[in-house]
Amino acid sequence: MSRIAIIPIVFMSLVLCACSGGGGAGRVKPADPDLVTRVVEEHNARVDRIDTFWARVSVRVRGLDARGERFEEQGEGHLQIVAPDRASLTVGKLGETYFAYGANEDRYWMFDLSDSDHRAALVGDLSRVTRAKAHTLGLSIHPSDLVGAVGLERIDLERIEDARIEDGMLVLETPARWGSSSWWFTLDPMELRWVVSSDEQGTELARTELSQYKALLESNRFPTGVEVPGQVEITTPGDEDGYVRIELSDTTRKAIRGVVYDFDRLSRMYRVSEVIDLDTDPRVNP
Repeated sequence: MSRIAIIPIVFMSLVLCACSGGGGAGRVKPADPDLVTRVVEEHNARVDRIDTFWARVSVRVRGLDARGERFEEQGEGHLQIVAPDRASLTVGKLGETYFAYGANEDRYWMFDLSDSDHRAALVGDLSRVTRAKAHTLGLSIHPSDLVGAVGLERIDLERIEDARIEDGMLVLETPARWGSSSWWFTLDPMELRWVVSSDEQGTELARTELSQYKALLESNRFPTGVEVPGQVEITTPGDEDGYVRIELSDTTRKAIRGVVYDFDRLSRMYRVSEVIDLDTDPRVNP
């Protein structure tokens, strides 16, 4: 089996490490309330126009495998989102899917399809998700926060707990389902550049850099007038040479098939031989 099958594990394990913030040790000052309102309104107006999101993805991973050996791999797949809480990421190679992650308003799951003789799925109820269960899938953040991690979630102006200018960027702190999220905006142009997730003690758990913004197209290939990230990159200070880089192409707003967010139908489609229920299986930490 190609090591491309471990891309999702490495992708998620990189974000399990405590990360430094989006900026450095530059000057910090309180943000002007009018600036905060303007940036949040512009961000929300952009996000409100992205009710569905579809993109081809190229995933490149550089890091250390379970044996501590350096490797670099690349895979292809699709990222599909239906606002506000449905997300799907598939990764594979040469047209074959090795990994599929998904979540809807009720459940979250991961399909491990890397072994054609034993295709497995892990699934849990969102109302019963815990950090331990999420970690079983390699997630350091709540499954429902993944849409926000790629910058496609609204910011509630009334829930901002801190707003400051740091290193010339506007930083907004908001509560998340677990801990908090930091939203780092450049001001000229106004773009969301970083999303940082922290636990309740303020330790940063996941950091995403959003860059190379490009036009979001309609299904007829005409531009929507909205721009979305063309590249998402995750790094960790624990491995200065390691990274996960997701390049997005054919970013499109179009109807997405319902099967993408239907765990039962996906299980039949992928011909899964074992389903592990994260809420009832004794092998899973509660």
